[in-house]
Amino acid sequence: MSSQPASLSRAAAALRVAMSLLIVGALIATLTDRSGLVPSNYVDLLSYYTLQTNVAALVVWTAVTLAARGLTHPPRWLEIGRAFVAANLVLIAGVYWIQVAPLGLEHGPQLVAVMIVSHIITPVYVVLEHLLVGTRSPVPARLLPWLVAYPALWSCVAVARVWSGGWVPYEYLEPARGFSAVALTVAVQGVALTGLTWAAMRARRWRRIADPAYSEDTSPTSIDSLRNDASQRPFSLAASTDITPQSPRSSM
Repeated sequence: MSSQPASLSRAAAALRVAMSLLIVGALIATLTDRSGLVPSNYVDLLSYYTLQTNVAALVVWTAVTLAARGLTHPPRWLEIGRAFVAANLVLIAGVYWIQVAPLGLEHGPQLVAVMIVSHIITPVYVVLEHLLVGTRSPVPARLLPWLVAYPALWSCVAVARVWSGGWVPYEYLEPARGFSAVALTVAVQGVALTGLTWAAMRARRWRRIADPAYSEDTSPTSIDSLRNDASQRPFSLAASTDITPQSPRSSM
């Protein structure tokens, strides 16, 4: 990773800033839309999972940008957040084009621009960015249940709200479809998201661009490499100061 040209890392950092600004623009366009499709009730508006996930992406990319500029240390949850955002943006794109479209594409250019940003540009970008940029250290598998917990909670709350006579955020949750159809749709989405999340946590083979958020010394890849090198060397004073705990049996 450290052998990659610094220009690629700078380009990745600049592209993250551009994408963050694009999301801000889409959020502003959503809040100011007057087509009648966007709910006037802010509680309903903020209940859209698409909006929530794009805000999460904005938070993650802002944290990465601040770290890249040396204004903060890279947060420990950085790769976890990136995996969450990547999996959910891809799912949102798939659900929109399979089950929701053309809703939003027939309500004026302002909302069309929002749909294009939210369901084409950011998903395509996040796939490429997640596959090509960053450390090669995978997210621990034990965190998978935590990464899918919030989407599962959102689905449960949304279904309960709809079936109690509340607002319907997406047509596939419409009670008129029948409870079995709605439950099957949510279940399929859950399975798809679990698979996407697992892939986002583990896919590291194609990463060739160093994440600009990390310096060479603070990259998880660099730290792991140092630990692996130390464990493979014969006993020495340097190796004996490795911070990784080892039992007497494992060191024989």
